Amino acid sequence: MRKSLAILTALLMLSVFSFTALADDEKPAEEIEVGGRFMLDMAWMSGDDAIEEEFGPFEDAIEYRRARIYAKGTFFGKVEFKVQYDFAGGDADWKDVYLKIKHLPFNLTVGHFKEPFGLEELTSSKYITFIEQSLVTDTFAPSRKLGFMFDVNLADKLIWLGFGIFREPTDSYGDALNVEALYNFTGRFAITPMYNKDNGNAIHLGVAYTNRNLDGGDLRYRVRPEVHVTAHRFVDTGNMYAESSSIFGLEAAAVFGPFSVQGEFMSASVDATMVGDPVFSGFYIQASYWLTGEHRNYKVSTKEFDRVKPKKSLGQEDGIGAFELALRYSMIDLNDADITGGELNNFTVGLNWHLNPYTRIMANYVMSDHDEYGAFNCFYLRFQTDFKIKVSK
Repeated sequence: MRKSLAILTALLMLSVFSFTALADDEKPAEEIEVGGRFMLDMAWMSGDDAIEEEFGPFEDAIEYRRARIYAKGTFFGKVEFKVQYDFAGGDADWKDVYLKIKHLPFNLTVGHFKEPFGLEELTSSKYITFIEQSLVTDTFAPSRKLGFMFDVNLADKLIWLGFGIFREPTDSYGDALNVEALYNFTGRFAITPMYNKDNGNAIHLGVAYTNRNLDGGDLRYRVRPEVHVTAHRFVDTGNMYAESSSIFGLEAAAVFGPFSVQGEFMSASVDATMVGDPVFSGFYIQASYWLTGEHRNYKVSTKEFDRVKPKKSLGQEDGIGAFELALRYSMIDLNDADITGGELNNFTVGLNWHLNPYTRIMANYVMSDHDEYGAFNCFYLRFQTDFKIKVSK
């Protein structure tokens, strides 16, 4: 593991020096970037007797949630690439590994990357408000797959439209060898009816749809209680023999100065006649307020949230960084037709301390209520930083 990480790091740094030499002599590219992130999580958990008997016992836990390194670059302003590994868990998995051709009548992306579905899912884990995604995003959003996508901005970035076809199944390296070809069809339409670049005020609306072809294979929906360090999935449909599933999503967000609100609804319709063609659904709604006067940074070109820069970072002229207070309610219902997967409700209170634009400490208190087994509680901490080094001609 250590040898693999050392080799990869050396290769990435070599690519920077190689690029610098080429840029000086042949000028084949404009910019290359090397970077990474790590997130260290700690959790203290407890639960009612019934939920501990069913899923527990719940032990205090610690893990590196993410430990990533990447290289990306742009050639002549038209061609972009990215290669990213994640070493969390002790092995190396592909994350974003793609080639993107930009500024044609549309953008074309080919490789392993996130399908165009869901505001929370498409926002980087570096910038989400809570330590973990909501129940509904974690369950239904399709995340990364191998495929290709067309996307375009219209009406001076008022509208973003993306559509892609993605291969399934693939392994953790994006490979699909000696398996039957199945595909997801995924699209997203998002609009920003209001955006003020000067003060950051914005209103975001979006709709997304994905169809997953299973061709009589197994489908299973299950989820943890917004605490990744526990292995227990509190709601679980079990395996369903299904022909396909279709997921519909609605998303909305608004930023008004230091206050923001965001929510999403998702519904999954499963073509599985043996269990009555069930329909599962869930939603979340969250709000946050910046105690130090900052605001969430909305990226209008891609319709997602981006990095926040404190007014005064820790270490600058009496700077203390930025503090954000947040609250979220989410629920998911996996009971329908002949499936009794359970219903789960989550309340999360969060406090985020952004020491500088690249470092933050997050504290969450998660309260989950299972419809059958009772309550689960967790105090959750994250220590996070990321970095990037750019070389331009």
